[in-house]
Parts: sequence; C-alpha cells; structure tokens
Amino acid sequence: MKSTWFHNAKQYEFAKKVCMAGVYKGMRPYDMFSVFLEASYLALRQQAHMFRFGQQDDKVEQDYLRVIKRAPNPSDLADALGLLCQNLQESPEDFLGTVFQCLGMADKEFSGQCFTPYELCVVMSDMILGDVKPDPDHRLTLSPSNIS
Repeated sequence: MKSTWFHNAKQYEFAKKVCMAGVYKGMRPYDMFSVFLEASYLALRQQAHMFRFGQQDDKVEQDYLRVIKRAPNPSDLADALGLLCQNLQESPEDFLGTVFQCLGMADKEFSGQCFTPYELCVVMSDMILGDVKPDPDHRLTLSPSNIS
C-alpha cells in the first residue's frame, strides 16, 4: 500500500490501521476491511442499544466478540473507527468508498463496485445546479427536462 494511492493523508492513515490489523495473519485488505465494517457496526449498535435500554444486548456482544477474533490486532480497528468518525466530522464525504477505491478493492475479483470520487460529485452538482440553492421548505428535484 503506497501513500501516493491516496489523495488524502487521513484516508491513508485509516487504511494503514485497517490493513495492519490483519497483516500478522496474512489477511487480505478486503477481508480486514470487511471485518472492520462488521465490528464497527456491531460496536455502534451496542452503544445505541445501551443508550435506549440501559443495558447491553448479549446477542450483539457475542457477535462482536466473534467478529473481532478474526483481527489479530483489534486495537488497530478501534483506532480506525476513531479516525473515521473524526474525519467524517471534519468533512462529510464518502470516506469509506474512497478508501475502498484507493486500496484497489473495487475490481472484479472483489465485487466490481465503483464509487464516484467526492470531488467529481461536487463538480457535477455545480455544473447541474449552477447558482440554484435548495430551499429548506421545498424539495429540490432534478430531471433532464427541468430543474425545479
């Protein structure tokens, strides 16, 4: 993994954490990325459950422990989740999709997914919308024949 694959140093640091969490077991980055996503989901779900009901959900806890055992260095996954949250607060863009692309996981071998880079989305929306600004009291709809 090279830092030049990433346009953002923060995304590179995140990817290093995720990939290094499984390097000792020889896991592929795609596998560790999947473990990261599942473990993060379960950790956040458990927190939401505790907030709502005041106690842990034993099933979620068992699932979390099962998933986290797949990572030889789970503290790297916790660090990666912290980096993800911090970066999403600073810039609400498709952080995970960009990292997925930069790690080369979007090819046919892994799933054939493709994510449009955030900068390209901004350019396209600026070209389509121009000076039109959304009105919070009305829904903005776009179609080839009109912009309303």
